[in-house]
Amino acid sequence: MSLTATLLVSLLAGPRAYGKPEKVVDLKSNEITECSGLARSIHSPGSYWTHNDSGDTARFFRFALTGEVVAEFSLAGVKAIDWEDISSATVRGRGELFLGDIGDNAEKRASIFVYRLAEPKGKGEELKRFDTIEVKYPDRPQNSETLIADPQSSGFWIVTKVNRGKSGVYFAPFPRGSAKVTLKKMGDVEVGSIVPGSQMVTGGDLSADGKWVALRTYTAAYEFAVGKKREEWFRSKPIRIDAPIEAQGEAIVYAPDGKAILTASEGRPCPVSRIPLAR
Repeated sequence: MSLTATLLVSLLAGPRAYGKPEKVVDLKSNEITECSGLARSIHSPGSYWTHNDSGDTARFFRFALTGEVVAEFSLAGVKAIDWEDISSATVRGRGELFLGDIGDNAEKRASIFVYRLAEPKGKGEELKRFDTIEVKYPDRPQNSETLIADPQSSGFWIVTKVNRGKSGVYFAPFPRGSAKVTLKKMGDVEVGSIVPGSQMVTGGDLSADGKWVALRTYTAAYEFAVGKKREEWFRSKPIRIDAPIEAQGEAIVYAPDGKAILTASEGRPCPVSRIPLAR
């Protein structure tokens, strides 16, 4: 096919679009009561990681889309203050997890924390080898529920959660080992409408191929194309994606092949839904 014909097909196809969300499964675990984040497994394709919101210990779980929770791990010596998101990435050939203790409803925390570790295998244990990244904002303490690891930018993104208006978009390079870092504000992003909850960003993810970023609120999801200026992905015009009706939806993740988005909500049993890519 000639270049002209390829471009014509692309134009006729229009922008990416997603189908209707469908419930996949309820997680078969009494331990997962406030699912707050989702990440795809690097080493176990088809499996996903999740964790509870504030009030739980420093533990996280791997589950299959059958609903079975197949592993539980914890971080030794860590107190979970307000875990809000989890992200996974392949960094220099190694599958890694990033756990975000980044919630701050009162906006008073002097520091928040990101825990970085090699994706664990097996059915569970207390982990002692991980990096503790102490994170500070360059301006003031803020509340956030979105952590996105970006190996192509060699760092991680944090998007704040606001009741109304624009959310701040921040970035920090991956440090070497445990370290203290100060985020850099990259700009602001605004999604949603005047509908309550529609502007409150509660989770996000980067597709495995690094071409798309999805942010979600309590009422919908929004997908941004990552362009040549990677650091400005949030300035692209997003498409709106219908999200499932959830009690308190705070988790979102791309499927490994990028052909669907999965979401989850707080509550027991934790419902997991799938939104297929239509074109």
